[in-house]
Amino acid sequence: MNYFAHYFFDHQPENHYYNAGLLMPDFARVADGAKRINIHLDFDSDVHPTLHQLNKGSQQHYHTDARFHNSTFFKHQTSRLDELFALHNFPRHNQRLWFLSHILFEVLLDRVLIQHHPQKLDEFYASLQNVQLDTVIEFLAHSGKEGKGRFSNFWNGFLESQYMQYYVKDESFLYSINRILQRAAQPELDLLQSEALLNIVHEMEKELPAQVSTLQQELASKG
Repeated sequence: MNYFAHYFFDHQPENHYYNAGLLMPDFARVADGAKRINIHLDFDSDVHPTLHQLNKGSQQHYHTDARFHNSTFFKHQTSRLDELFALHNFPRHNQRLWFLSHILFEVLLDRVLIQHHPQKLDEFYASLQNVQLDTVIEFLAHSGKEGKGRFSNFWNGFLESQYMQYYVKDESFLYSINRILQRAAQPELDLLQSEALLNIVHEMEKELPAQVSTLQQELASKG
């Protein structure tokens, strides 16, 4: 799942550090140090309430990710994407199609959720604005990760740009997909691929909204 979907399905109103924790395993990839954050740390909820909530949110992130990727919803929708790649004669060129399909669906899910719940995205950013960066840096340090420098720049830039507001625009959506491909050392989409991809996106975003409740039920049923 991408950032907004984690918030959308699992956030707790006014529990800002828990909500930030929902994003931390993904955000922390930017930080130098250990590969993953340590979600098995024991923070006393009375002595270190904010660190405790960051850890609880991070635990929930991994829990939900596992349920999501094993859900019937995910398997059905990625299979549907494969059908559309073939139907629209997507030019493979040098793309690893399975990887592109995976990241496309996760970002597309965010796009659809934002289209239909724009107020939730405002709440998402407002919740993160209530989190102190110094506390996040301290939390990351417990996992052997460096929160200053590159991570701090990422955190501040993420809150300032609020770039997910632009996921609903095709050009910005393609830009985000290309950024992910770059970070994975994959080639960016060329013009023909971009055109075909947008045709697929436009078709999928007509179908997805009616299916979101199915995912909610699956996530809840596996508690």
